[in-house]
Amino acid sequence: MNWAVITPSYNLDLERCKLLCRSMDVFLSGPWHHYVVVDPVDIPLFASLAGPQRTVVNRADILPWGMCYVGKVPFMRLGRLWWSWRHGPIFGWQMQQFVKIMMASYVKQEAMMFLDSDIFFLKPFDIQTFSREGKIRFSSVESPLHSDNKMNSTSLKLLGLSAHEATRCVSEDQFVTWHRATVVAMQDYISKLHKKPWHEAIGSKIMFAEYVLYILFVNYIQKSNPHLYEDNTIYCKTLWTKETAKTTDIADFCSSLDPEQVAVCIQSLIGIPIEAYADELQQAIRLRQ
Repeated sequence: MNWAVITPSYNLDLERCKLLCRSMDVFLSGPWHHYVVVDPVDIPLFASLAGPQRTVVNRADILPWGMCYVGKVPFMRLGRLWWSWRHGPIFGWQMQQFVKIMMASYVKQEAMMFLDSDIFFLKPFDIQTFSREGKIRFSSVESPLHSDNKMNSTSLKLLGLSAHEATRCVSEDQFVTWHRATVVAMQDYISKLHKKPWHEAIGSKIMFAEYVLYILFVNYIQKSNPHLYEDNTIYCKTLWTKETAKTTDIADFCSSLDPEQVAVCIQSLIGIPIEAYADELQQAIRLRQ
């Protein structure tokens, strides 16, 4: 099964994205092609990452007609602004999520995997681990959604669900895998439910959660999907918060992986400079060689 590996990124994550790409090239095996999706203004910065297994995609080329890039919003880290002539502004954090759903209409591969720029591999991994007998990995765990959380409540409304219906709604792993045709089915469902193109229904929402949306659709709209199999293994070890980071030795964090863990995610928002862990990747590559 061929895989589309997708990374939405932007200028402030360039160095992290370079680490991700290098680690993929060394450690990730199997039939995959990597799509790095960036704003038009960032194409020159990321162009050098392109190669036989990697395409740098101009975000403007995959978006619906009527969406245009406006520019940077001052004082906001993800404050880049897009404008839709159908429903108004789309901010950077919305666009990062929106693009993941839109990529199902862009790529040809039936299997999709999302890797954020702040992930990098430390061990060999065959991407075919996520396909079994023609089925693609699906991950969801018991974690009831609280309707007072805006991202959760919006995701529920987009699918016409109520909070009491949803209990398995979250994936705990940073390796996120989707089935392309299932995402397209979700697009069609949202379009019919809201009587407008799905991207207009979603684009008009300030807060929603794309991964929660997919899990809700599979578990509570489809309820049975012959193209998916359940696997809740955590393959990527994640450092989530600034508080945890204060008491964490990065070298120990990267070297103490569980047997099934092959990568780490050091969240870019917690303020650890890339120099603090770039050496860990270099060490892992030396051991590989």
